[in-house]
Amino acid sequence: MKRNIKGLTAGLSPLSRQTILQVESLAGAADVIETVDEARRAQKFDFDGNLMRTWPELVEEMGAGLGFQSGNNGYDFVLAAYRDCMRDVIDDHEAGVLLVISNAGRLLNRDRKYSFSQWVELIGDVALYAGETITDGQWWDRGPRYFKVILEVASSARTSRRS
Repeated sequence: MKRNIKGLTAGLSPLSRQTILQVESLAGAADVIETVDEARRAQKFDFDGNLMRTWPELVEEMGAGLGFQSGNNGYDFVLAAYRDCMRDVIDDHEAGVLLVISNAGRLLNRDRKYSFSQWVELIGDVALYAGETITDGQWWDRGPRYFKVILEVASSARTSRRS
């Protein structure tokens, strides 16, 4: 099952038995060639989806792990600010970024103020940004960066979703 959402591919992936969704950049596919070596060089960040039951918790956990401030414990942290912080993370990691969220069943099933689909679109925007080549003649110029998000669910959660 794959579907295209605003420049990114979301769907079932054969990476592991527990991977249910994989988000990766499609921007500049000729420039950003995914290899095992690129994935190994990328900075990997692991998160526990059990600690991300609400939008503020998601922002706080990812912010703590990635080193950005959410302000007011995440409650007033809007999507645009989150996207800007994620772009900074991309810019700060030349070898790329790999985000792995285990126990992501609750993230996949939540439907609150910021629904999961809005988060996926935001991550898609970040993936497109990662795939860009920036040539402004300034210190922030850079080539495309490796970026991937993997959401994992326990096999029991996948079984319960099918029934």
